[in-house]
Amino acid sequence: MKSGSARTVFMIALDGCEPRLLEAWTDEGALPALAALRERGAYGRLSSTASILTTSAWPSFLSGTPPEVHGGYHYLQWRPKEMQIRRWHRDWIDVQPFWRDLTQRGVSCSAVDVPWVDEPREPTGVELSGFACLPRIFKEYATVDPARYLPRGGLAGLGSQLVAETGAPATLDRLRAIVEAYIEGGRRMTEVALGVMRERPAGFSIVALSAAHLAGHVSWSEDGVRAASGQDTRQVLEEILRGAYLAVDRAVGRLVEAADRETLLMIFSLNGMEANTSRTPVLSQMLGLVLKEGKARQTDGHRRLLDLRRATPLSWRSALKRRLPVEFQDGLHLFWRGLSQDPSGRRAFSVDSASEGFVRINLKGREARGVVDPGREYEELCAQISVGLASFKDADTGEALVQRIDRIDRLLPAGARRSDLPDLIVRWSASPAARHRRIVSAEFGCVDWPTPGKTPDGRSGNHSDRGFLIACGQGIVAGSEVSGAHILDLPPTVFAALGEQPPSRMTGQVLDQILG
Repeated sequence: MKSGSARTVFMIALDGCEPRLLEAWTDEGALPALAALRERGAYGRLSSTASILTTSAWPSFLSGTPPEVHGGYHYLQWRPKEMQIRRWHRDWIDVQPFWRDLTQRGVSCSAVDVPWVDEPREPTGVELSGFACLPRIFKEYATVDPARYLPRGGLAGLGSQLVAETGAPATLDRLRAIVEAYIEGGRRMTEVALGVMRERPAGFSIVALSAAHLAGHVSWSEDGVRAASGQDTRQVLEEILRGAYLAVDRAVGRLVEAADRETLLMIFSLNGMEANTSRTPVLSQMLGLVLKEGKARQTDGHRRLLDLRRATPLSWRSALKRRLPVEFQDGLHLFWRGLSQDPSGRRAFSVDSASEGFVRINLKGREARGVVDPGREYEELCAQISVGLASFKDADTGEALVQRIDRIDRLLPAGARRSDLPDLIVRWSASPAARHRRIVSAEFGCVDWPTPGKTPDGRSGNHSDRGFLIACGQGIVAGSEVSGAHILDLPPTVFAALGEQPPSRMTGQVLDQILG
C-alpha cells in the first residue's frame, strides 16, 4: 500500500447529487466552482453499495465496511428479537464514523452536518449534525456552540423547521418552499463550517450539503405535483432542481476558497438520483396475495384500521406526522404503509424501504417467533415469493412490475450482520411507478395504486447507485480520470493521505491515483 505524506484532507459531500446532472451542468458552465475543480483535478464515477441496498451507502462510507458487516440498510429496520420494525439505534447497529478513529490517533477532525451520524459517546473533535442534513435520523447535536459562527439566528431549531419531504403530492409553491428552506439551511451550515475552519483548523474535515438531495426527491418530475397551477410545471421543477445545484456550487466555491491550496480536496456523492420506480407502497399487499394471507388475516378490528387508512387524505397524514414525537411518527408511518401489523405466524412479510422492495422470511432460529424451517422450506418459500411477485403487471400496459428478485445470501458473503438484512430484494422495473392505476396478477388478483398518475409519498425522484468523486491536490494531474473506484475506497484513502494505516475492518482499497 502506498501512503501519502501527512497533510490535510477536506471532504465535501454533495449528498444525492446526480453525476449526469453534474457533468452536463459543469460542461455548460452553469456550475463554475465544480467545473473549475474538475478541470484542476481528477474526476470519475464511484461504484456504491447502493447497487445492492440503496440506503446502505452512508453507513458503508462512514464505517468503511460493507452492509454484511455493519448491518444497516434503512432508518427503520426489522429487529428479529422484538419482531418489530424500529428506528435505527446505535445500541444494536453501531456505525461509528471513521474520523473518530482518526481523533483517537491524535488527528484533529471536524465534521459538519454529515447524515447518519449520532452524537459521540466519548470526547471527539468538532462535530455538528442533524441540522440541515438528510435524513435526520438522530437528534441534532453539536460539540461546539454554533452560535459563535452564526450570531444572527444561529442554528437553534433549524432541524425542526425543515420539512424533509411532503409525504404526498404537493403544489409547486410548496415544493419550492421546502427546497428553498434546505438551501438556506445549507447556507447556514456553510457559514458554520467556514467559522470552524478559521478558528479550529483540522487535519481532517468533512462537510455535507443536502439541498440537491432534497430537490432531487421532490422536483425530479411532475409525478409528485398535486395539481396543475397554470404554470409550466416541468419548467418550474427544472428551475427548482437547478436552483438547488447552483446553491450547492456556491457553497463549494466558498469552502474550497477557504481551504489551503495544498489540502487534498475530495468532493463526492455516494449515490445519485433518477425517476422514482419504487412500488414498495403496495408490496405488502402483493405479498399477502401471493402467500394467500391477505384477507384471511383481516379481523374486524384490522378491517376498521384499513378503512381508516384509506379514508385519511395523504396530505393530512403528513401534516399529522410532523406534529408528533419521533417514536409516534415512526409508528404512524408504518401504519400508513401497512407494516404495523404483528407478523407473528406469517411465513414472510415486507419491511420498510424507500426504493427497492424488502421481504423478510420468518425463519426459525433467527426470528423470535419464526415459523419457517431453514433449508428446504426456506428455499421453496423464497422461490414461491419470487415467482409470485414477478407475475404482477400494470393493468393497462401489461408491463411487468418486477425486473428481478435477488437473494441477499447470494449477493453478499457471510458477515457479522448479514442476518439483519432482508432475505429478498425486489428490483422494480425501470419505468416511473406513478404511472399505475391498477396492478394485476392473473393468478393472485389485483391491487389498486393509491394515487393513480402520482407517487403516494410525493417523491418523484429516488436514489440511483451512481456516485462520483472530484479529487484535487498536489500531484493530481489536471483533467485526469478516477477509474474503478468504490465508495468504500474513500475512508482508507483518507487514512493513507494522512500518513495513517487504515483500520483492519476497512475493506476498500487506497486510491493511489489521487494521492500524488
